[in-house]
Amino acid sequence: MSDTILRSKITERVGPITIPAGQTVIVDTIAYAKLVSLDYNISIKDTVSGKYRAFVSTVTKKNSNVSDYISDKTGDYINASVNVSLNVSDVELAVTNNEVNDISLFYLKTKIGE
Repeated sequence: MSDTILRSKITERVGPITIPAGQTVIVDTIAYAKLVSLDYNISIKDTVSGKYRAFVSTVTKKNSNVSDYISDKTGDYINASVNVSLNVSDVELAVTNNEVNDISLFYLKTKIGE
């Protein structure tokens, strides 16, 4: 018998989420205790100009905290930032829209945990 621990892999599609111009919105929350690794495949679209941006945010536990790494950026420039933070016992994914227009956000979340 193997000593390998099998961990669940859950994929979830979310969106659209409208983020008003100049606003920050928490678009996802996950319990820190259940987090091992998490990938967000994020796509953002400017609702007026039609500009489109896609990228991957990888979130991992690190020394009682969380860290994230943005990669695979493609598409048009959209002035929006993604921030992952630990809030008490939850990990939050927040998106800030620095554009003059609203943006629409979709993400595919793949969670490895428990």
